[in-house]
Order: sequence, then structure tokens, then C-alpha cells
Amino acid sequence: MKPTYANLLAAKNGTIQVTLPAASTGGSGLASRRTSVSLSGGAAPTLDSGRGDPPGMWVHYLETRATYGLSEGAETWAASGPFSGCQVIVGKCDGRVFVAHLAQQSGSTADADWAKRGFQDEVWARWKVPLPSDQFFSSSIVFVDWSKGSSPSGIEVVRVDVKTKNMGGFDPTPMSIFNVVQVNAE
Repeated sequence: MKPTYANLLAAKNGTIQVTLPAASTGGSGLASRRTSVSLSGGAAPTLDSGRGDPPGMWVHYLETRATYGLSEGAETWAASGPFSGCQVIVGKCDGRVFVAHLAQQSGSTADADWAKRGFQDEVWARWKVPLPSDQFFSSSIVFVDWSKGSSPSGIEVVRVDVKTKNMGGFDPTPMSIFNVVQVNAE
């Protein structure tokens, strides 16, 4: 399934399940943490490791750190999460699209780590992804689709807000989708 605004909006008030393994947490500073990912399920999507149709990439979250992923092969989209105040950055490096997840909790070195990244790139956009709700535990998954072209005008960014049982992560069971927002339309 392609993570377009229309496809993800069709899942609103349904559920989404994230079955991806956690990233290794060793080291410090900026980290490349990506996994090939598939999105399937229509009205009840599942994000799972492996090659999807179309293929995508998952950029892992690491507490207090900046992580990024560079697209590989035929990948035309990426997703990352959980977001609850973190930032997402999208751009191009050496002809490949990148997505970065900058953790923003207390003690985070993500902004400084990203500033010292040491590779030449072209940043297209940077957004702060707000806490989706202060009424219940929640987080967001951000999807970036560049299938219309790997340029700033060709990307579509969609935020999917989910209810969770605890703050700071995803539930092992399907999570309720309570909001879907087209980020670059704001």
C-alpha cells in the first residue's frame, strides 16, 4: 500500500499496527538507523519489516538522539515514529532522499548531533511534530512519500495520530487512529 494522504485518511477511526523490531541503541551522536518496511492492510494498516509494494524505509527513533535513513533502490516512501514533540527533516544527500528523526526530550543531543552531521545535503523541510493529544496517551507516525519525484515539490508528508497505552512508544497490539493530517498542506 502506498502511504498517500487519501490511503491513510481512509484508515482514520480504524487501527494501525507497528510490528517493526526496535533499533539497536549503542553509541552516541547521530546514527543511521533504517529498516526496509512494508505497509499493508488498507483500512487497518500494518507497518512491518521487509520489502513492500511499493518498498519503503522506516527511520527508527532513539531516545535523546538524531537518527536518519537514506533511501535505497526503488524505495519511494519512508515512515518514522513515535513522535510526540520530536522533529522530522526531509531532504536529499548524494542523490538519495533522506528522512531524519530528531528526538527532543530533556537531555537530547539531537539538534547538536544533526548540526555536526559532516555530510553535504540539501534540506527540503523541517517540521516539529506536536504531541497529538494532552487528553490521553498518544503519539504520531509520520509518512513521507516522494513517488511523484525526489524534489521538494514532489513530496507528500502525512501525520497519523494514534492512541497508545503508554507515552513514549507504540503498543504491541493495533493502535486506534484518531487523526490524519497532511503536514505539507499546513
